[in-house]
Amino acid sequence: MSGEVRFRKKLTRQRFPQFMAEQEPCMVAMEAYGSAHLLG
Repeated sequence: MSGEVRFRKKLTRQRFPQFMAEQEPCMVAMEAYGSAHLLG
């Protein structure tokens, strides 16, 4: 693992699965805002 950032995108919940399906296998790190757990 090189630790380089490959992309930074804002995706909707609906578009996320399709976007990830098009990527090569990789480690994914995501950031959520403070009250995101309330929406989940």
